[in-house]
Formats: sequence, C-alpha cells, structure tokens
Amino acid sequence: MAVGGAPGAVAHLVAIAREDDWPGGRGAAKKDDGTHAMSDDNDYAVSVHLSRSRGYNGADPAAATGRRPSAAGKSKGSAGMSFNDREKAFEDKYKHDQELQFRVEARRNKLLGLWAAEMMDLTGQAADAYAKEVIAADFEEVGHEDVYRKVMGDLTDKGVDISEHKLRKKMDELLEVAKQQVMSE
Repeated sequence: MAVGGAPGAVAHLVAIAREDDWPGGRGAAKKDDGTHAMSDDNDYAVSVHLSRSRGYNGADPAAATGRRPSAAGKSKGSAGMSFNDREKAFEDKYKHDQELQFRVEARRNKLLGLWAAEMMDLTGQAADAYAKEVIAADFEEVGHEDVYRKVMGDLTDKGVDISEHKLRKKMDELLEVAKQQVMSE
C-alpha cells in the first residue's frame, strides 16, 4: 500500500490516544526508525509509522497519510462526544459509583451494628449508639477488617459465642440487604 506518493511506503497505525496517555508524552510510544505524526488537535493524537525500509522519503507524514486535524479542533467519536466529554462522563460515573458504594457499606455497618447490639441485649438508644460506633469504626483503615475486629471484640467481651465464619457470613448477607435498600431509595 503506497502512501502519499512515496514508492512502497507502508503506513502502520501504532496508537490512538490522548497525548497525556502516551508513555513518553508527545511523540512515538516506542523508539524506532519510523517517522511519527501527531495531530495538532488537543483532543486526540495519532501516531503513524512510515517504514523507512520501504523507501519513505521524509515528507510530511500527515500529508502522506491524509490525516489532518478537524476544522473545529475536536475529534468526534461515533456517538458525537469528544474525548474530553467522554472522560468527564467516565469520571462522573466513577464518582457516582464510589458514592453509592460508600452509602451501601455505611448502611451495612449500621445494620451490622443493630444486629450485634441485639446479640448483646442492647435496645433503643443504646443500640442506635452502638450502630453509630460500628459505622465510625469503618473509618479507621481501608477495608472491612476494622469493622470485623470491633464487632467481634465487642461480642466476645459481652460473652456472645460466635465464630469468625458466622460473623463474616452475616457481614456479607447484610451487604446484600444494604445494596437492595440503597438501590430502592
């Protein structure tokens, strides 16, 4: 496939990505003898390798491949969204998912606290206060071990006979209940 009048030159698509996503920034993703062209467009970058072994003479690679920046300065995908719009949409979805996960875990911890309070014969305000303590325990470290240790320690201190397996199973069950409750709100 001859490109741009260069006899025998072959164009190989190396990468399509935003400039910031490239390992080395602007330019080739890897070292080689080929010539690389970048679009002047801020929203996308195209790297084209033209093989010197096929007689590429060093002319403008963008002219050789027919790639030029769009007149509007933005490359639109098939859905009509620019890369910046898509990036923002993904960031918004990630933020929403993280907030939802936080709410589900907080709800699970509240339900676990109320369940544990019942096992320790706590009722009313004492049970609610204990549930709040369990929720607060989740902020001590990443993961669920801090909640597990608190509840297991408190149950053991009150003389409640419970195995690690049973408590972890209850935590998993209450996570599913919490998901259903949060999703139905």
